[in-house]
Amino acid sequence: MRLRDELPVDHRLNRVYGVGAALCPMAVLRGAVPAVRDGGFLAAVTGAIVNAPFRGTADHAASKSALACRLGVLAREVRRRRSAVVDARFPHLDTGFASRAAVGSPPPLQRGADPAHEVHELLDELLGHLGDPRPRRAVPRPQQAAAPSPTAATD
Repeated sequence: MRLRDELPVDHRLNRVYGVGAALCPMAVLRGAVPAVRDGGFLAAVTGAIVNAPFRGTADHAASKSALACRLGVLAREVRRRRSAVVDARFPHLDTGFASRAAVGSPPPLQRGADPAHEVHELLDELLGHLGDPRPRRAVPRPQQAAAPSPTAATD
């Protein structure tokens, strides 16, 4: 029997990681690179959780951190084409997703930020990339991490 046959598979982690990083956004970004014209942009949402993960979010934070790493490498790969790569690190948003966790139960969270405001800010940034031919560094959008509720504080 091979070792991989003996190891347990954590299906929950596979799902969270696959949806949050590998199967969805990374695959879309990989396919989009040849379609984006020089001077264009690529973008994905990682979230403030990359900067400030807290207890109860390890799997989600790991998937988003992997995506953030991929975005940083992608930015270096498309630099010669003067294409921008935007890592949108939204704070926790009031979308209702936290109450519909794909796996497990989310930790207690404070009320999220207004999604419409955050999306408008991101769109302004992305449209700015289209009008500016200068190469840009891949720097995550500056966002404050939404503080976890006191019950979700780290040890």
